[in-house]
Amino acid sequence: MSTPDLDEFSTTTAVLRQTSATTLRREGGGRLVTIDTGPSEAARNALLLVHGWTCDSTSFDAQLRHFGAIRRVILPNLRGHGPNDAPVQGYALVDFVDDLRWQLDVLQVDRAIVVGHSMGGNVGLELAVREASRISGVLMIDSVLLPSPEADAAVRNIATLLDEIGLAATLERTSGLLFGDHDDSGLAAGIIKIMAATPYHVAVPALRSHVVDYDAGPTLAHCKVPLGYIAAANPLADISRVRELFPRLIAAQTLGAGHFSPIFAPDQINAMIDRFMTIVEAEPVME
Repeated sequence: MSTPDLDEFSTTTAVLRQTSATTLRREGGGRLVTIDTGPSEAARNALLLVHGWTCDSTSFDAQLRHFGAIRRVILPNLRGHGPNDAPVQGYALVDFVDDLRWQLDVLQVDRAIVVGHSMGGNVGLELAVREASRISGVLMIDSVLLPSPEADAAVRNIATLLDEIGLAATLERTSGLLFGDHDDSGLAAGIIKIMAATPYHVAVPALRSHVVDYDAGPTLAHCKVPLGYIAAANPLADISRVRELFPRLIAAQTLGAGHFSPIFAPDQINAMIDRFMTIVEAEPVME
């Protein structure tokens, strides 16, 4: 599968026309647009794809096309992101987790494997601890997870810059952390445009919640489901530290792709998602 072109990636409407988009309304959270497609009878687990910080569901376009034909795929837009409403508050990890729990109830999803990109991986990890009987496994893609001192300083600098120069300028200045040398520059510009459109009152607390104020240690220690991690060229996780708390971690790394590997290296990511699901579904079901 080739990298999608800029026009295809930069609008959610193309995806929404081709799949089943459901607009849910939650008290306090407003409109939550979620794509729910694919044959639910094809597999025991639905595939729940959770996008990252200041992004939207288009981050997983390639995975939606690939997996939507063979199993049920749930692709939400997180609160305040993409086409959703942006209430004045509710952008901590726990709020995103609670929204997903509510959506899984409304959509009657009994079991799911979560694949989360960036902040979406942190949301997925927290969801798995709170919903161990419903979440069969979590695959995190380049999420901030017990980072090295160098990586920690780099992502914390984003929070500092947000306060000083705003979201759009911060994204431009830190683009080297987001994109690799082999990532298409035109497509990267489209990603930055989507991210920069996120309301400031959404971006700041969401970043602080999963980077500045987040300690994954207790969650990792209590995680009971299979956990995978796919790093990018500049890893945002210290895998050795993660394995101290979760020895069964399944780890991998993409070749020649930056932070947005689901977009720039979809063949690699799809193959690793497929392998992870095979491993998860071979394990006994946790009741």
